[in-house]
Amino acid sequence: MKRWWMGVFLLLLISLVAWAAYTALDPRRVPIGAVRVEGEFQYLARERLEQVITAQLLDGFFLVDLDSVRVAVLNLPWVKAVTVRRVWPDRLHVRVVERQPAARWEAGGLVDVDGDAFRPAAQEVPPGLPVLSGPEGSEALLLGGYRQFGRWLASLPLIRRASMDARRSWRLELADGTRLIVGRQPAEVRLRRFARVFPAVQADRGSRAERVDLRYPNGFAVRWRDKPDTKVSED
Repeated sequence: MKRWWMGVFLLLLISLVAWAAYTALDPRRVPIGAVRVEGEFQYLARERLEQVITAQLLDGFFLVDLDSVRVAVLNLPWVKAVTVRRVWPDRLHVRVVERQPAARWEAGGLVDVDGDAFRPAAQEVPPGLPVLSGPEGSEALLLGGYRQFGRWLASLPLIRRASMDARRSWRLELADGTRLIVGRQPAEVRLRRFARVFPAVQADRGSRAERVDLRYPNGFAVRWRDKPDTKVSED
């Protein structure tokens, strides 16, 4: 009888040890001890980022879906790129690259420094950005043109608005309100000539220009705010 009880006891002990081992090794029961978020954030709210990550951590360390975490973070407008990885024994490492805004898109949203469009909340749009306008999908082309034109017009007030129509004809507006009709590319010769000649023309007229049409082979036409129009040619 005593041996029988000993056998039962040993069987129960073995079962208990086996159950404990199974429980300890069950991936669902290995919790995530900590989440490390890495990145430099100027516009992205860290609290919001942490909330999104936490909402995806429904399983243990070994079973958490890293792709789901990555996609959820990428859905935040200010996130450019994200990597998620496990770090033994119980940590997750999330590295986030924030978008850097370069311009406002007139139809809505922003364009980042790589020419990609994104739409943060209206109250998150930083002030003072130039405005770009053009056909849908032309954000990168507009940003590239804006930057190039800015180099050619470096001696003049900054460009605050650049637009391009479906025929790829360009118009610019400078920070002093002067509107430039640039026309189609290539525009380097026209813009460099304008930047070189216009300051002297403006000083001579003693007035501010309202609009300048650069689509002339050897010069440009100026509509002044309070004086007769002028045609400037460079032979």
